[in-house]
Order: sequence, then C-alpha cells, then structure tokens
Amino acid sequence: MATTRTRPAASSERGLHADTLDKYDDLNEPIPTEEQESLLRELKTKNDASNYIYRFAILLMIVLVFVLYLTPIPSYIDGTHPENHLTLFHHGMHVVGTEDHLTYLPAFPIYLIFFGFQGYLLYLSAIELLSLMGHDQAVGILTRRNPAHYRAHPFGTAPSYLVSILSDIRYSTGNKPNLHERADQPATIGGQSKALYDSLSNPRLLYLWALFVAGWPLPLLIFGAGNFGNAGWFAVTPVVVGVLLMSETMIRRSENALLGLDGMKYDHKSA
Repeated sequence: MATTRTRPAASSERGLHADTLDKYDDLNEPIPTEEQESLLRELKTKNDASNYIYRFAILLMIVLVFVLYLTPIPSYIDGTHPENHLTLFHHGMHVVGTEDHLTYLPAFPIYLIFFGFQGYLLYLSAIELLSLMGHDQAVGILTRRNPAHYRAHPFGTAPSYLVSILSDIRYSTGNKPNLHERADQPATIGGQSKALYDSLSNPRLLYLWALFVAGWPLPLLIFGAGNFGNAGWFAVTPVVVGVLLMSETMIRRSENALLGLDGMKYDHKSA
C-alpha cells in the first residue's frame, strides 16, 4: 500500500519586522525628491532639538560652577574661612629660619584674582553657548555689543584680542615618519590625526580649544605649589569647558553627516 507524504503548509506568520521591511522592498519605485527633503528636514529638526537640550544642560553646569566659586567669598570676608591666610616662610640660605621670617598673606585677594581668571573663562564659554543656542539678544545684553559685531570673524564670540591670535594658528596632520618610506611620498594620515584636524579646522571649535587650554595653567601651578585641594577646586573650570568642547565636536560631526546626506540622491528606498 503506497503512502503519500504531504508537505507542511507554508507558515502564514509574519516576522517581527516584516512591516518595516515591506517599506523598503519596492526596488522599482524611486523615492520622490520631495519625500527625501521632508525626511531630511525632519532629521534636522530632531537634531536641533536634541542639540539645544545638550547645550542648555552644559550652560546650566557652567552657571552652577560659577555660583560654586562664589560660595567661599562670605567666609573670606568674615574671616571664618579655614584658609583665611597663607603662610610664606622665606629666608636666605645662610640664615636659620625663625618665626620672624614667617609672612602671613591674606588669602581673599589671591582668591579673587584666581576666581577672576577662571570665572572669565566660564563667562566666555557661556557667551559662546548662548550664541550657539541662537540667543543673540542675551549675548548683546551680557556683552553690551551688537551681536553683528561677532559676525565679522568666524571664531564665534571670541574677544577681539583673541581673533588675531587664533587667525595665526596653523595646524597640519602628520604621523611619525618611517625610515623605509620615501620622503617625497605623502604620509598616511591616521584616524586620530584626521579627527583632531577636523576639530581644529573649525574656527569655533578652535576657540573652544583655546579656552580649554587656557584653563589648565592655574590649577597646575597650584598643584605644583603643593595645594592639591585648591588645585582640584580650580580644575573644575577646564573640565567643564572640556565637556563643552567634546559636546560641540560631536554636534559638528552629526551636522556634517547630515549635510553630506543632504547632498546624496537615492533612487530607491532600499538604498
């Protein structure tokens, strides 16, 4: 007696992402240009909204650090701060040091000088952030200048005395030369060198790099003097500026990627 085998019926169940894949399964239907432009506008709108949130969070961080630097001032004025005076022990090498060689310096004026320098860097960073967020009116109020003044150069809200310095900076990528390579052949540029070059080639990012570097000498000087607590206290400024620099670098990369996507034309949804 012959037996017949029946083939199992094809499963009618659809996959989890079947509906999504169906949208990109029409290879013969080109995407209209209007639809592509609409998608790009939607991406740009979402990108701008997220960038505004990131910048606002960093601006709030800068304001909090500035307020943090103001907190010791009342105790300095009242004379109740633990480090109200700095002790300087100075005498000649041929003289045995005694209590007469101790010099007590008031710490409050020194703190004001240090706070003024680091606070000025925070102020410049906040002004640049407000400009990037599109609040030109607030920039004009804080700087008492017409916002159009800063459009005369590509370095954002950089002060006039920094514009000439930033304009003279030249940076080129290059790797360590190998002895077996010919000198007349172009050197291969690594990914890290190219990323750093892309960051420094942007004028506004170069300005943020200048603020980031300018914030380190003071805490390093205090650290070298042996006052590690105050060194960490004033190192908060370059750390915050570094967060701003890293955030703006990532924002520039996303904007460049979106700009490159805008210049590409796809004929099919599967592309």
